[in-house]
Amino acid sequence: MEEFGGKKNPKSYPDGDLCNINPMLGVWLANKRGTEQNLGEMVEEFHRKFGMPVCETSSADIPRILGFRTDTMLDEEITELNEAVLDGNDAEILDALADIIYVAAGTAVEIFGGRTLDIALQRVHKSNMTKDTPETRGGKGIKGPDFKPVELADLVEDE
Repeated sequence: MEEFGGKKNPKSYPDGDLCNINPMLGVWLANKRGTEQNLGEMVEEFHRKFGMPVCETSSADIPRILGFRTDTMLDEEITELNEAVLDGNDAEILDALADIIYVAAGTAVEIFGGRTLDIALQRVHKSNMTKDTPETRGGKGIKGPDFKPVELADLVEDE
């Protein structure tokens, strides 16, 4: 089973710690391949540029971080989205949706790091692609008999 970056799991990275990988390595590799950075890499780069936390939030701080991000940051972005929808401004709608994703990704980067987020997104996508029924319920794919649930515990287990 191949994972993000050709690695099987986080334990195969130096020291088994995704937070201690040189943050510019992913940027360099992306540029070398002529491809764009992954979401987690970009948001982690932003966090590091502005001295924001990366893998520094303890489990005890998660409720506080989530409260701030949902009550303040996401609330502001959702307000902007609603205004853009009312104005019928597609560019502003796209901007607001991208900002909502960026804020959510920032939460994951602060707690788990960008590389871990990218691996999790790859795994979630792979799992979602096993939803093999064409039916949907409320716009969400229905899990068919071949559905394989995502496994993320190894990304967050304490060593």
